[in-house]
Amino acid sequence: GLPPRVVERLHVSEGNRTETVEASPSYPGLTSVYHTTHLTVTLPLEAYEPEGYVEHQADKRTFFRWEA
Repeated sequence: GLPPRVVERLHVSEGNRTETVEASPSYPGLTSVYHTTHLTVTLPLEAYEPEGYVEHQADKRTFFRWEA
């Protein structure tokens, strides 16, 4: 959802990947597997949104949030 002029100036470096296996909170007896990729993104100050970002696609929405 960022404008192309901002995307061109992003710096992305991939960190660690984790996999968590746990019982599903919604479906008892079913196991859930969560794959998480941690990224570090440096973006221009004018693109910073403190509440995070939402990427809209035809079949889904992806939420990005800040962590310290």
